[in-house]
Amino acid sequence: MAVKRVLRGTTVMLRPMVEQDLTTRAHWLLDPEIRQSLGLPDRPSYTYQTALADSHRWLSDRKSSGDLLWAIDVDGKLIGDVTAHITDFERKGEMVISIGDKAMWGKGYGKEACSLVLDEMFRESEIYYVDTYVVLGNNRSFSLALSLGFTPVGTQTGGTRVLRLIRKAWMARRKAELAS
Repeated sequence: MAVKRVLRGTTVMLRPMVEQDLTTRAHWLLDPEIRQSLGLPDRPSYTYQTALADSHRWLSDRKSSGDLLWAIDVDGKLIGDVTAHITDFERKGEMVISIGDKAMWGKGYGKEACSLVLDEMFRESEIYYVDTYVVLGNNRSFSLALSLGFTPVGTQTGGTRVLRLIRKAWMARRKAELAS
């Protein structure tokens, strides 16, 4: 499944992720803090060429698994990405966000991007819920998920926290936001 359309918010634009975005993503992967937030191992000998090859493999894997993959743009600049996966027969979804441009952390772009993707997922499918995964120690992502209405439902081996957002809760939340 491919991204069907560009999603526009107040400050972010979500567009399909393309090969040209991978050079920026590879630079992000060289940052140990970014790698840690994604649950990737610390590799002091990690080079740009390795990061670029990993990014190409990541994009290929996402596309072949049917994931929906958006690049997050702010004022025409790539700052991160959001991946969504919908499993129709189980009526569930998964979503993962990464803001790779650390100068853009804490500005609300992640929350807006996630809100756009959640709206799209619930509008375009009959899923009952969306799960997201937060690496232990990534308090920013954990706080973001809570602010969107996700609730903790478990912990995977290795400490990754699983949070869930129920469709009815999201729809009620969005209806209340529009009413205010």
